[in-house]
Amino acid sequence: MNPTIVEFTVPERCRKVAPSWMHVRYTNWYSPSQHRSVVDGGIVVATPLRMLFGLAARMNQHRFDAAADDAWNLGLITPESTARFLGQCRASGKNGVRRIETWLERVADQRSAAQSYLERDLIDALEAVGLPAPQRQHALQIRTGEWIHLDAAWPLLRLAVEPGHSYFHGLAGGQERDHRRDAACAAAGWQVVRLNELMLASLPEAARLVADVYRRRERDLAA
Repeated sequence: MNPTIVEFTVPERCRKVAPSWMHVRYTNWYSPSQHRSVVDGGIVVATPLRMLFGLAARMNQHRFDAAADDAWNLGLITPESTARFLGQCRASGKNGVRRIETWLERVADQRSAAQSYLERDLIDALEAVGLPAPQRQHALQIRTGEWIHLDAAWPLLRLAVEPGHSYFHGLAGGQERDHRRDAACAAAGWQVVRLNELMLASLPEAARLVADVYRRRERDLAA
């Protein structure tokens, strides 16, 4: 993002001289009650949903999905609030409607957003080698009654992929927790493929490895 320019959206009827560090966008789609909020210090900012709609009109699908996932992770939006906002605006012919609809369709079965760009990039690589799109943040109840969420999963095969970093997971007993989690998944009939940063240095190679496991799992369960 350009740190020296602030974008400022105003109604079409507003005509004021703007300073050089401000880029003014005029629009006939402006509702103060829906599209703006006031933060500490009296600064007026766009609401997250209004900003998301603006991004949808200007980004490709991959970049928009990443922005929407991040906003969801930060608690700024939910798929439900986005769908409601879209319902209010869809008839207005705004650019980006289909992009938002595509994101809503993708996250329809998710309880939470993808946690990182690494996670999203890995899923793109998996689809590039011919695997069906996995479910993100798939909820699984283990024997203790606890619910866990698997980063990328194919429930019909009971197969999941967990991307992560060995250094981070090695801190404060992280690796031990991962082992316990994987064992709990195995007890429920699931196989978890855990990929560390060394394996993820080449996403195509990691994706091919997962594809081999996927197809072997498919054959084994069919047998």
